[in-house]
Amino acid sequence: MAGGFGVSAGSDRIRPPCPQLWCLPFGDTSAALAAVRGRLPPEEAGGISRQTTSRQAQHLIGRALLRSTLSTIFGGAPASWRLRYEPTGRLALEGNDSAAPVAISISHTEGLVTCAVAAGTEGIGVDCERRGRNFEFTSLAENLFADTEAAVVGRAHGSDVEDCFLSLWTLKEAYAKARGLGLTLPLDTAVFTLPEDSGDEHVAVRFPRFDDDPARWTFLRPFSVGSSHVVAAAKCHGSVGNSEQSWNVQMFQLEELT
Repeated sequence: MAGGFGVSAGSDRIRPPCPQLWCLPFGDTSAALAAVRGRLPPEEAGGISRQTTSRQAQHLIGRALLRSTLSTIFGGAPASWRLRYEPTGRLALEGNDSAAPVAISISHTEGLVTCAVAAGTEGIGVDCERRGRNFEFTSLAENLFADTEAAVVGRAHGSDVEDCFLSLWTLKEAYAKARGLGLTLPLDTAVFTLPEDSGDEHVAVRFPRFDDDPARWTFLRPFSVGSSHVVAAAKCHGSVGNSEQSWNVQMFQLEELT
């Protein structure tokens, strides 16, 4: 367990002022993995080889970014943080049994990794998706989303169709990750309403077929990282924490983590 993590570190260390979302865009996947290798523990860095797939490399780059985030907030060396998976498949920290448990989440796709961290919360989730995929987004929305969401995608035109679909998709994935349910949760369980005003950051949600309370949740409105990616995040504050907290979004370049 990394130094500085635990109740003894003090409330100013164990409770970041707001949820943290870090984004790291990169070009060549192999070069990016080589650059952040020193931030991985030996058991992960030692498994890197020429046979490491692009998806495996993205996963490890995401873990390196997460460890850098944790070290910046709580102290300790990046490689000293120990991660585990809960029975539900949700990523968690070893020894995370303090009075203000730290929730974590990672997402990765070609060209981008993201991570989210929050203390004193019941769950956090982040999702990032790459633009430019050759999908029939309107048909996918009709098959996977709630009727109201599919109608919104259906009314969009041009590039707005993909952006609308990915905005809803990333919110749904982020929510499922924060719940620790992942792909077992039907995509029409959480029904979102995207803000129409560019200055409105509030994302509304309802749960017509699921036992959950919208008042427990705060969502980061989907946003673009460059021209190629869309990112969204979800935080469950439950009965703990401030639902009005803003998100601290940080963009990093690869050389800043090497």
